[in-house]
Amino acid sequence: MKRLVALALVLVMVIGLYGCFDIITVPTVTKPSTQSSSTTKRPPVDYSGYDGDINADQQGDFERLFDPLNLISFKLDISDKELAKIQADYEKYSSFGSKSPIYRMADLYVSITTPDGEEYTYCIEQVGVRMKGNTSRTSFYNDWDGMYNLVHFKISFGETFDEEEYYGSDALVWADDAEREARKDRTFATLEKIDIRWNKNDDSTYIRENYAYELYREQGILAPHTALASVDIGNDHAGVWMFYEPIDKIFLEKNLPEEALGGDLYKLGWAGSDAADFASFKSYGVEDEDKGKFYVYDLKTNKKKSDHSSLKNLIETINKRNLTREEFESVVDIESFLSFAAVSYMIGNPDDLRNNYNNCYIYFRADTGKMIVIPYDNDRGLGVNKDWNPYGDHMTGDSPFQEHNVCGDQRNPLFKNTVHAGSFFYDEYVSALKRVSQSAMLDPEEFARRVKVYEDLYAGHTAPSKKYNNAGNHSFSFDISRSDSSNMSFANYITAKQTNLARYLADPDSTPVLPQKDWNLYLRGNFYDNNWSNQERYKFKHLGDGIYSVGISVTVNNGDIVKFKVYNNDTGEWYNFVDESCSELFVYQGGNRNVQFLKSGNYVIYFDTNTLTIRIEKETAVS
Repeated sequence: MKRLVALALVLVMVIGLYGCFDIITVPTVTKPSTQSSSTTKRPPVDYSGYDGDINADQQGDFERLFDPLNLISFKLDISDKELAKIQADYEKYSSFGSKSPIYRMADLYVSITTPDGEEYTYCIEQVGVRMKGNTSRTSFYNDWDGMYNLVHFKISFGETFDEEEYYGSDALVWADDAEREARKDRTFATLEKIDIRWNKNDDSTYIRENYAYELYREQGILAPHTALASVDIGNDHAGVWMFYEPIDKIFLEKNLPEEALGGDLYKLGWAGSDAADFASFKSYGVEDEDKGKFYVYDLKTNKKKSDHSSLKNLIETINKRNLTREEFESVVDIESFLSFAAVSYMIGNPDDLRNNYNNCYIYFRADTGKMIVIPYDNDRGLGVNKDWNPYGDHMTGDSPFQEHNVCGDQRNPLFKNTVHAGSFFYDEYVSALKRVSQSAMLDPEEFARRVKVYEDLYAGHTAPSKKYNNAGNHSFSFDISRSDSSNMSFANYITAKQTNLARYLADPDSTPVLPQKDWNLYLRGNFYDNNWSNQERYKFKHLGDGIYSVGISVTVNNGDIVKFKVYNNDTGEWYNFVDESCSELFVYQGGNRNVQFLKSGNYVIYFDTNTLTIRIEKETAVS
């Protein structure tokens, strides 16, 4: 194994010293047996012949890695000791409301198999691995069960593992500065990092987020490349995951002209009660996980030299009392933004910039000073609404011109000045909507064709080799026609979306048509097999007269406290009103939220939709 690392480092150093970019290290190429989508079990993978050298043709590897016709396999060879460290990191940082920045050590095996049978295989030693995500973060490992929950991971190819603050006596000692710099500069397939995420929202096509980004790119919007991979973690097969090109300096260099480079890049999201509504200039900076400091506008480039003047100028300009069209255009790349808004409407993600002030990057071009939006984290959309279906119709009935979102009245001046009736760019936005809605990508038959490509490659890889507690209700199979309360089929989604769009274009003042159906209530909390998501075993049953009930057995270990709230899956609303008379109930109040705490025991929980109150009765057995 050490020989392979040396080879990789020598290659990088030679290129750096002599600039000999014509030096090409050819990866292992073999002719495997023909691929078959009819297999029911994943074939064993032999990693013994994987090449330790990183191919000098990194752009070629990038194209092969994200080519949908190629079969991709990842094996994250990580020890139980390192997994336990990631779990400990999660516990330590989550205890003060933060996220661990610490990478733990693993080896990554990558296999790329082309349709004609060529196989490119790599072993990349000593990659860094840490947990990735926000609401998806959870406890996932213990010494008895091993990895018992699935979590997303970020993989770094340039981690040096030498910070004593993080690694203590395990910190690596590098032979010299040149060797350390070579590791810091190491990339694979042109990438410094890569994210891998399991199919948490149970998209039975596996590719709707991938398809969304492709639709953005088709319409001229910068968007990351993604693809599927068969993933092994340690000795276990973890199913089919999606992996992501990161949005960083390398991404910008690939997608923008040289004169546009050097600007400020921000990742946007919630920070406490603040969100990316562009209504104020108060939460911006560089996140510091060790201090638990996070910002709505999290700077990703120019971290040491930016004065945030581009962001400040944007927010001040678009919030002017007597703003003009010309002033708005001076700070926003309007053609790009209108295309972004139109594509986002067709995708229907309730957790995006328009609907929830969330989940995108913004970049200020150095040549024009104008802002462009880069979409990110579209794991909901095109009918996928597991755990969050705000209007009960999978976002098919909302108007492209509506002046509210899932948070209430629209506060974001980016949208108020572009998509609302009477706004500066209303006519151009209508034109963008018509153009996007006519894309061949929105034809269900084209989508079905794309799904079939991935299904033929990965159908035999979807099922994990062991049970994971937070994935107990997942189907782990391709099923393009599946429609249920969590996710609507792509065909049904597009049909409803296009029908409603045509109605709104003909009559912009049309009233949204929302489905009329019974309350769809779930008990959601930090239960070991629930993790704040909808589970059938925690679904309330209607007893009549607006009263619902669900039985629950609570086990508390090591002084932990079980937390829960009531969630209405049809409207996306939480209910957490408290019946103070319950002696077994402890109430924690933070901000505007109440969370119920239960001691260990068996309970029946009642929810009254007439009064929006909770009643809890302790039972000797779950009813």
